[in-house]
Amino acid sequence: MGGTNGETGDVGASMVRPLAKKNAKKSDPAFEGFERVCEEISEIRSASNELDRSLALREIAEALVEAGKDTVFEILSGETSLKLYLAFRYPHKFKMEFREGEILKWKGESFCVPKVFKYPEILFYEFLYPLCGQYSIPECHVMENDIVFDVGAHFGFFSCHALQKGAKEIHAFEPNPQVFEILKRHVELWNRDKIKPHCLALSSSEGEKILRIPKGKELYGWATLKEIEEEKEDLKVRTTAKNSFQIKVKTKTIDGFVREMELERVDFIKIDTEGSEMEIIKGARETIEKFRPRMAIAAYHFPEDRKKIPELVLSIRSDYRFRLVNKGEEVLFFF
Repeated sequence: MGGTNGETGDVGASMVRPLAKKNAKKSDPAFEGFERVCEEISEIRSASNELDRSLALREIAEALVEAGKDTVFEILSGETSLKLYLAFRYPHKFKMEFREGEILKWKGESFCVPKVFKYPEILFYEFLYPLCGQYSIPECHVMENDIVFDVGAHFGFFSCHALQKGAKEIHAFEPNPQVFEILKRHVELWNRDKIKPHCLALSSSEGEKILRIPKGKELYGWATLKEIEEEKEDLKVRTTAKNSFQIKVKTKTIDGFVREMELERVDFIKIDTEGSEMEIIKGARETIEKFRPRMAIAAYHFPEDRKKIPELVLSIRSDYRFRLVNKGEEVLFFF
């Protein structure tokens, strides 16, 4: 552990003690959280110079000044872990380790850091979002005993989130074979009885389609079934014909999968599939009509998705309510 407790405490205290003294008593959670925050600070390094503890402390202090009083108290009260805040807000500025079994919180949402297969570090920061409730709001979230579909599972972090929330059974769909191998390793580490990985692309029809995988970024969650010639400013599908290679993948509809597996119900569906969301919903008409699952559907890949996805879902069942929420990216929640 770099630095001394005194050094860490003095620098951290210079930032938060004036605010805490003004607004809280010694028995308040803010004071109880101060020692915990200092422990977190001692584990954080500057990405530009891991050995220079004073540099890391200065950069943390600057980040807290920029964060403002409300965020500082959110961190002190234990609603948000400092390490998570810095990982999300400054992913390239700080270097820190997230330990297996460590309990972290984001906006009151807590999770246990799972054991993970080793892969490029930036991806771990990026895929902390599903663990922190990216696909969850108070009106629409995974509940205990749910049967869950994780469509566009990537490495399986939303499946892990669902597992920690008490889901009974999770079907994780990932068509990119290289990513799928890591998903399978995670399932073995987490719970192979409850999480069922499937190397499938869900769509509006069954058969085969072309999956485009970005060259040099094969493990990123950017593989797509969409045919896009070149990048455009208003699109957030980052894989095009020019920067990708192509493979054939099996496709299945959600309705066909539910019938094949003889599932008695589907309670929650998360879809984030680099622009194929509409086609997947079209292949889930029977399931949506019969079970009325809660759904979290990515709506940031194409500008028209914010309008067309609700129109399609409501054409299947008109009794849904929905909200568009931005937790880093825009997601439509149906409940």
